[in-house]
Amino acid sequence: MGYGADNIYGGFENKWETEDGVVFELDPDRYPRYRQYYLSLDVDWTKIPTRHRWLKLSLRALNFLKVPAPALELNTLGKAQFHFLHW
Repeated sequence: MGYGADNIYGGFENKWETEDGVVFELDPDRYPRYRQYYLSLDVDWTKIPTRHRWLKLSLRALNFLKVPAPALELNTLGKAQFHFLHW
């Protein structure tokens, strides 16, 4: 499972002020803020049985890398989307 967000340009709203006092605000209809929830597979390389110490170490190191896999995205806009390969 995973979590994400899109169109988040400010802490609480898409509005911010520069050091010069210029205020920027994005149209919420054009840039809606929303959350994303992902459901996908995850490869656990350490489950591969081996007796070689160097291979076990290599598989543990490889476990830090994420392999792109198919994923289902559900978001707070009420949409569901399938991604063939997603990080």
